[in-house]
Amino acid sequence: MTTVLIVDDEALAIQAIRRSVNWENLDVDRVLDAANGVEAQKILRREPVQVLVCDLEMPRMSGIELLEWMKTSCPDTEAVILTCHESFPMAQKAMELGCVEYVLKPIAPAELTASIRHALNLWKTQESMRGTRRAYENGRSLRRDQYLQDVLEKNILSTAESLFNCAQKYDLELDVSAPLQVVRVLVQMPAALPQSEQELLGYGVCNIAKELWDKTGTGWTSLQRRSGQSFLLISAGMEPAAAAHFGEELGLACKTMLKQSVKVSPAVSSSILGLCSTADALEQWETSLHKESQSPEEARIRHWKTLLLQEDAQTVQAEITTELNRLSLKAAQERMQWIAQTLTQVLHCTLQERGCPEATELVEAKPVFESLPQFLSWVQGNLARTERLLRHSPGEEQVIRRIKEYIELNIHQELTRENIAAAVYLNPDYTARLFKRKTGQSLNDYIQNKRINLARQLLAGTDMPVGDLAVALGYSSFSHFTKLFKSIEGVTPSDYRKQHARMPG
Repeated sequence: MTTVLIVDDEALAIQAIRRSVNWENLDVDRVLDAANGVEAQKILRREPVQVLVCDLEMPRMSGIELLEWMKTSCPDTEAVILTCHESFPMAQKAMELGCVEYVLKPIAPAELTASIRHALNLWKTQESMRGTRRAYENGRSLRRDQYLQDVLEKNILSTAESLFNCAQKYDLELDVSAPLQVVRVLVQMPAALPQSEQELLGYGVCNIAKELWDKTGTGWTSLQRRSGQSFLLISAGMEPAAAAHFGEELGLACKTMLKQSVKVSPAVSSSILGLCSTADALEQWETSLHKESQSPEEARIRHWKTLLLQEDAQTVQAEITTELNRLSLKAAQERMQWIAQTLTQVLHCTLQERGCPEATELVEAKPVFESLPQFLSWVQGNLARTERLLRHSPGEEQVIRRIKEYIELNIHQELTRENIAAAVYLNPDYTARLFKRKTGQSLNDYIQNKRINLARQLLAGTDMPVGDLAVALGYSSFSHFTKLFKSIEGVTPSDYRKQHARMPG
């Protein structure tokens, strides 16, 4: 909606301006008015105004004073100043404050219309540029998150030169030696929720945390979701004291904004001296925190999962049998129910991580087991079925092939670890590690190389405009594509086309 605000202390002057301009031809939806600068401030605080048409000399607040206030309070509004006095110093001052038209009264309707049209056109041009800048900033935030993810996963060598060069490829200006503030937050999801809904809830928590952190920080920030329900927030320019109550604030915000209740642990923070030491320092820090906070039951779950992935179900069976044989009959009955629930969860998670989305062969636990032998038979049967499913799960080579096929088919869309992992029914972290181990390339590097290779072919063999080509290859920012292509090829896409265009026939 396009709005024009007329400000004049003479009611007749306001009426004359309203009548002399064909607002419909200017695509103006609303025309508001104010008798002085103070009234104009109230309107400008309340709602967006595209163009201000303002008298210069008014009681309580002059046009110049109103422009000075607008410069900081609503800088996007364009201003047309009307005055009866020809004064070069005053006109110069108005122009310095952002006035786009300085017009002497009396003014002909055609001239006034032309001045307002000029101001409206300028606002539209500036708004388009602001939209482009916002899109670029959003894209830069996503690229920074992806870059830091690569740093944390050690897909980039931890040398200042390598980190700097990779930041350039991402079109980022980062001081790789600047100290960073890191906050770790643990979020406990409702246990009854299915895994898929817990994932969605996790992304909701991510978004809330990012908004809170952005309001607190003075430099750039990035949120990295870690394994399970752990979140890392990395910031340059954040004071260590600012993180003290972050966990409490996040918990309150989640309680207000989310339908499902989540429990947020107190935040734990640490300072790290630059990106070069980030990955190793965070790994050591998170390991120590995990040992401190991990309960014996959580340690047991992790231990069982590790054994199953190593195809050592016999040890799991032996540990369960030994534990239950040490207990009294009553205590063993109570413990069997916990083990049954926990083991079922571990088996399903292990199968899912290895690319086995179907686990229908597993037998559900009974509400009550009549005897220890019956329970141990149930355990043995499910462990044997799990081992069989794991042995016949998609081989690593087959998984890599499916990942590459998915990337090939979706190269024109946004490709993330999450949607790639979902396509092969694997955990995102495991998918990224597996791909790097089997191919020697990170997922990001592989996707980038595929896109650049395809860009070379399209530039040399078609006349598709470079902007359309960038979009077709999944790049949301034309400038990012151009800079990335030039950093790899040494020339811009347009120059590459001139050098390699294939001759017809």
